[in-house]
Amino acid sequence: MREITEAGAAQRGVRLTLPLSCRVGTSQVMLEPAHCEWLFRTAAYGAVRDGLLGMGEDAFCCLLPGVVRERHPSVLCLASLVLELRDARGRVVSRTDVPAEAFAPFVEARAARLWVQTGQETTDAPLGRLDFSLHAGPEVEEPFPVTVPRLPAVSFGTLDLTSTVGEPDRDWVATVISPAVVEGFDALEAVSRAHGVESAGRIHGHLGFDPDRRCFVRLLERLVVTKQTEASATAVVSSAASWGEFLGSVPGDGPTAASHVHTHLHLRRTETAPGSADQAGLDPTAGPIISIDDRITHLVNYPDTLSASLVLSLYEDRRVLNVYGYAADGRLREEPGWFLSDTSASHDSSRHPMKEVHP
Repeated sequence: MREITEAGAAQRGVRLTLPLSCRVGTSQVMLEPAHCEWLFRTAAYGAVRDGLLGMGEDAFCCLLPGVVRERHPSVLCLASLVLELRDARGRVVSRTDVPAEAFAPFVEARAARLWVQTGQETTDAPLGRLDFSLHAGPEVEEPFPVTVPRLPAVSFGTLDLTSTVGEPDRDWVATVISPAVVEGFDALEAVSRAHGVESAGRIHGHLGFDPDRRCFVRLLERLVVTKQTEASATAVVSSAASWGEFLGSVPGDGPTAASHVHTHLHLRRTETAPGSADQAGLDPTAGPIISIDDRITHLVNYPDTLSASLVLSLYEDRRVLNVYGYAADGRLREEPGWFLSDTSASHDSSRHPMKEVHP
């Protein structure tokens, strides 16, 4: 690793490419700095959690080579990257290792596109063996600016938590789901079961930080059903215009992050509505999944470290909720669990613990 020799010295990041091969061909993904925004944000949030950076401070992040697998004539083939974070004076704040596997969704999306180009009907078809490399070119990219907002200091004890599902994370980011969002799940489920197509929504969430546990908190507070979509039994695509109602209702009383949810239909063929685009849906005997398209959509559209992706899997006699979010190393993971909150914490603004920003 190179060390800064004077305050404010410029540091540039490497340019990344992802050559890949799968059963139906080969290709190469060219990554721009904006594609890596979720990684830069993760590095900054991690530095705040570890007490290395203050909330509200301006910081700059760049990508540097990590573990080198092989040296090619013009690029390095990497097993990992290093996210180097510097403060406004150019001093190194932190270095975070990121495994090459963090970029797998980009590779899967490109491989799925190759699959569709062969005339297949679905992007989630088996792709066979999928190989890819992470190549680092010259250090030419400007440092990416990133700032962690000033989050309210909040403890789990102030959230009127009523129960837990699984084992919620208490070390990186704890997820709290309000009754209003659960009611939104009911609405999405009703639409999907009635019409035999997927349905979707976006979720307003307040953010906080527990200084005692050194853990971030996201309170998923209000679900806005997305009305302008193109949907089938196996996919849902929201139009750009569908953001209007959601953005027009963003809470203005504290730091927020947008999350999203959509349904997956694991229903019997006879339960999907006649005339739907795909009456088969997903396998009724298969477990819940997050698809290739789901993962890349989350990376591209929801780069905030504390954004979550929720999948509501509907079966003949039950529904299963899975929550996905960014881990401290930048990979999208299934959350081990979440908290359910009391109604009063979400609806009584005088008692809301996450709306006043504390120093």
